[in-house]
Amino acid sequence: RLYGALAESEDRFRRAFEDNAIGMALTGLDGRFARVNRALRVMLGRTEEELLAAGLASVLEPATAPEALAALARCTGGECDSVQFETTVLHVDGEPVRAGVTASVVRGAVGEPLYLSVNVLD
Repeated sequence: RLYGALAESEDRFRRAFEDNAIGMALTGLDGRFARVNRALRVMLGRTEEELLAAGLASVLEPATAPEALAALARCTGGECDSVQFETTVLHVDGEPVRAGVTASVVRGAVGEPLYLSVNVLD
């Protein structure tokens, strides 16, 4: 019975994540994508495999990347639990997409940072 409830909960999360209209990703503390949803893949024109093989820095427009990465580093470094900023991401065809980003640190049982939950709205 517990297994069934856990599986149902996991399925609800998976569907809410994948079908969300906002671009969503889970990234490691190193900025590498661990999971990406359909909206983010469409926004960037990339497949799931391409994004999972890449890091967040690879989809940022070079001129805005340092500021965006510094904001994320403040959170992964423990200065904040979440951060919001605007940046420019690049579609695979090179077209810039202005985006609002909200990133939150997801912590483990004893408060250690595990990964980032990132929402990207164009």
